[in-house]
Amino acid sequence: MIISIYKIIKLLLICALFVFILENNYCENEQVTSTFKSILQTKPTQTLIPSDSRPSLYYFSSPGCPACFAMDPVIQKVQQHYREKLNTKKFLSNSTERLVLLKRYTRNVDIRYVPFTILADVDGRLLSYSKGYVPSEILFKQIDEGLEKRQKLPKLKISKLMFVCHYDYAICPKLENEIQSWIEDKKISKVTLQNVDIRNIQKPEDIKKFNSELEKMKYLYGLDHIPAVIGLTDNREVLGILQTVFSQKSLEDEFSGLY
Repeated sequence: MIISIYKIIKLLLICALFVFILENNYCENEQVTSTFKSILQTKPTQTLIPSDSRPSLYYFSSPGCPACFAMDPVIQKVQQHYREKLNTKKFLSNSTERLVLLKRYTRNVDIRYVPFTILADVDGRLLSYSKGYVPSEILFKQIDEGLEKRQKLPKLKISKLMFVCHYDYAICPKLENEIQSWIEDKKISKVTLQNVDIRNIQKPEDIKKFNSELEKMKYLYGLDHIPAVIGLTDNREVLGILQTVFSQKSLEDEFSGLY
């Protein structure tokens, strides 16, 4: 009887831990919050180029983060499974290298919370990313998609830019003009512009329709911020994304060679 009660208590503790992990899928990235000025001040001339041509998986974590603790074994599996295909780099605390990478990808990914991963090719182009605790089978799928995207990129071209903004913000028309001017300057008339005004997505049926459109996009792993601009092929493959205020230079940096 004592043994049975002990087993029940042990089971309850395991369940409680599981629920705790699920409820703490993200941890606020205090290191990023406390050093955001450092990120902004990091010189853009600092570049990090892997020693070989393999893509790199960057894993961002933080001490004392329950979701990171749950994610660590998943990253170990990734290292073992993809050891011939990827460079895996872990960032468990602040460093100059971490700050350089955060500044590079803050335009693409929500870096406010850990854990998260970024898969990038040797030139630094974003291939895929994950946010929060992700089971190994899902992370493996995202990595496989990123490796697939890397192979296909030389043959893929952008046919449409989807611009998502809330037009109550004065910045939206200015950013729209930036996109139009960039398209005209690069003489890429084949690239069309689709404007999505969040003010028009309020009813449940409109929200459902918009979410359905996002779900049909391949290589899209979330829409975290607006304004945002997404570069798409005819087959709805995402070749690049900016989730921040941008300029024509930002557009060229993100979509160079893809039009």
